[in-house]
Formats: sequence, C-alpha cells, structure tokens
Amino acid sequence: MSQAEMQSAATPPVDHPEGTAADAVAAGCPFHVAGAAARPVDAQGHPRSNADLFMRKLLRVPEGPARANAQSAQRMFSQSILISATRCLITYVLLPIVAPVIGKVSGIGPAVGIPLGLVAMTFDVLAVRRFWLADHRYRWICTGVYAVIISFLLVLMGIDISHLIG
Repeated sequence: MSQAEMQSAATPPVDHPEGTAADAVAAGCPFHVAGAAARPVDAQGHPRSNADLFMRKLLRVPEGPARANAQSAQRMFSQSILISATRCLITYVLLPIVAPVIGKVSGIGPAVGIPLGLVAMTFDVLAVRRFWLADHRYRWICTGVYAVIISFLLVLMGIDISHLIG
C-alpha cells in the first residue's frame, strides 16, 4: 500500500457518518478543524450546540469541568419545586380560609403572593443554573419544566398586581 493510500484510508470521509466532529478534528479533517476546534465540548466530548452556548452564557455558567454534581442539582430541583408548591398552598388554599377568620377579606393574598412568587422564581432560576453547572444530561428538560413554572408564576403575579391596583 502506498503512502497516499494509507493516508486516504486513515482519513474519514467529509460527512463523518461514523463519528462526531470532534473525531474529525482529531483525524485532521480540513472541513471541521476551524469550527469545531474553537467550540467547547460537553462532558461526553461532543461540541456544544449554539443553544447550549447561549444558555450557558445567559445563566453565567463558566466553561470547563462540571462545577456541581447531579445529586446537588436534583436536590435544588426538589427544593425549588417545594417552594413553588408552598407559595401556591399559602396563597390559594391557606389565605382564603384564614383571611375571613381574621376579618381581612381582601389585600392579604396579593401582599403575600408577590414576595413568595419572587422567592420561588429566584430558587427556580438557581435550580436551572445548578443543572447547567452540573452539565446534567436532563438540563434541557428541567429548563423547559422551570420555564413553564416561571411562566405560571409570572401570570399569577400579574393577577396579584392587578388585584392590588384595582
């Protein structure tokens, strides 16, 4: 086998169906070296997508090895869900029962709901950030769940603010 045949046999094809772009960079592919070499990689060694890079920048997650572990991310997830659930229980179950007994029928719910909503959203964002710090494999799923929860909290806070104003 000649030197040129050995070189072409060792170099994967341009579309690299059997490997990743990182494998292509390691093999010296001229089509992928420029873009993939500068792109950070995840824990599995795959180049990060543009969406991953955007979320990491938005959440101020530094590049490099994971700075948290999966257990701490799951613990933060549980705590933030508990805080959101506690906020809903206080605002929509406990206060409607206790407020008439106290004699203050209106004004208590929004005054308590808004600060509790802000605390809940803060912990939700911290939990999302923890998943990204851990480079958790379910970080996108958790980000979506938290986006829905934060959306609900924003709607409920809007309702509370409208009750305070009107």
